[in-house]
Amino acid sequence: MSGHDDFLDDYIAYKLCCEDDDDESSEGCYIATAVYGTYDCPELWVLRRFRDYGLRKSKIGRAFVRFYYAVSPRLVRRFRNAERVKHASKTILDHLVEQLKKSGFEETPYYDR
Repeated sequence: MSGHDDFLDDYIAYKLCCEDDDDESSEGCYIATAVYGTYDCPELWVLRRFRDYGLRKSKIGRAFVRFYYAVSPRLVRRFRNAERVKHASKTILDHLVEQLKKSGFEETPYYDR
């Protein structure tokens, strides 16, 4: 499968799951964006690099990305006002980000590929 096909699969999954009839915006679609309150912060830069240069290198990683795109919008909508879930998610994501930084994923500004 080519990189173009992977991108197309991810885009289709995103379009099917992240855009609903009530809201044309994709803001808040992703768990980390909902937790950190923005798509443009050091933690998200690390996570997006991991997605693009870590997960997307393997078939299982690409499958996880597609699964994440399919499930995360519903989770964000379901737990939008649940502060305990948001706090627990932030704790987990903060730990993951620290581990990824130790593995070499940078927290410098990142523009999706």
